[in-house]
Amino acid sequence: MARGRKVETQEETLGQEPSRNISELGGHAVERMSENDVITNEALELEKFMNEMVTIMVHDDPVEGALPVITICVNGKNQNIIRMQEQRIRRKYVEALARCRSTTYNQRVPNPAEPANIQMDPKTVLTYPFQLVRDDNPRGREWLKGILAQAV
Repeated sequence: MARGRKVETQEETLGQEPSRNISELGGHAVERMSENDVITNEALELEKFMNEMVTIMVHDDPVEGALPVITICVNGKNQNIIRMQEQRIRRKYVEALARCRSTTYNQRVPNPAEPANIQMDPKTVLTYPFQLVRDDNPRGREWLKGILAQAV
């Protein structure tokens, strides 16, 4: 085995994929209903509410190498969201963003006399922190606060 200089991978140029154009992705086919499907006014109102347009801005990620574009998928349809830009998107994608969370645990020993008794304290944060810039529906802000308050 030949000895030589060590290779520091972070200093090397990596092969790159070609650039691609992206937009809202996914099928746009009409789903057929069966005779057993029941549509209520409540279901119609929820569908209308979830498809309203709102304006958000996803914050920058301080982690080096984090992707500048986030892709959120709801019911097989993708929505690309560019960090640090105000964007109008449907409320259903905001719900998906609000439910993207990561949980880490801090270990502590409450009683030093029993070191095997370890307490695991969770800390949950949003994976993609964002700001709701504009929501014209008077119920919208309370709805989002309710989603955020739900346990993982």
